[in-house]
Amino acid sequence: MPHLKKNSGFRSNLGFVNLGNTSCTLAVRLFDANGQTLATENKAVTVLAGLWLQVDDVFAWVGAGSSEIAYAMLTPQTAPCSFWAYGSVVDNNSNDPTTIPVVVAAGPPSNQGVESLTLGKLWRVGLALGLGLWVFGLVRRSASQRDAGERPHV
Repeated sequence: MPHLKKNSGFRSNLGFVNLGNTSCTLAVRLFDANGQTLATENKAVTVLAGLWLQVDDVFAWVGAGSSEIAYAMLTPQTAPCSFWAYGSVVDNNSNDPTTIPVVVAAGPPSNQGVESLTLGKLWRVGLALGLGLWVFGLVRRSASQRDAGERPHV
């Protein structure tokens, strides 16, 4: 996961979507631009089948300090493990995020038991995220209409 940062103006989050039918555990490691490890602890996250999980301020979570540019390496610890991930660099003043999609490496030294991300699975994630954003937009619009005394139109 490239382009992460932590300083007085920005923080970074990591999100994970489990595309499989079983729980998926991922090791999370942070590195600086020179490939030096930033974490003081080894961390792992477990995402239940078909669910989404986000770690806010991943630098604090792993015990790392500030870094102007960093990347995270996500390594499946369970098999099978089919997932999609993203990063978000969040402006500390406005709370506006910039989303960074996962970059898939050539593959782990041994990808035995690691499922490939098929177009069908990616489509399901896109559909789920799209529906979530659409519903969130309806809820936000309904709340603003309610505050303005209007009836929501759904």
